[in-house]
Amino acid sequence: MCYKKDLEAEYGQQNVVAIINRLKLEGQMLQRLKHTNILGLVQPIIEGPKEIAMVTEPIIGSLANVLKDLKGLASPPDVLKNYELSDTEVLLYDAFFFKF
Repeated sequence: MCYKKDLEAEYGQQNVVAIINRLKLEGQMLQRLKHTNILGLVQPIIEGPKEIAMVTEPIIGSLANVLKDLKGLASPPDVLKNYELSDTEVLLYDAFFFKF
C-alpha cells in the first residue's frame, strides 16, 4: 500500500496521475504472468481516495528467512528450513545488495 500524499511529496502532484496509471498497467501485465517463482497478484491495483494498493497471494517468508534468518517465525515451514539458493540466485542477491 502506498499513500498518494507520499507520492506527491516525492514526485510532485503533476506526476501522481502518470505514476498511478503506470502502476495499473504494470499490475495488469503482472497479473497475466503466471510462474511459480513470481509473486502472483490477486487484484492488480485498488485505488482509494488517499491510497493505492495491490493485493498479492500470501507470502510464507522473506529473503531473510531464505537466508536462514528464521527468528520471528513460530514454526518455519520445511520449504524454508531446507531451501538452498541456486548459483543464479546467489549472483543476483550479490549484485543487488553489494553493488557498491
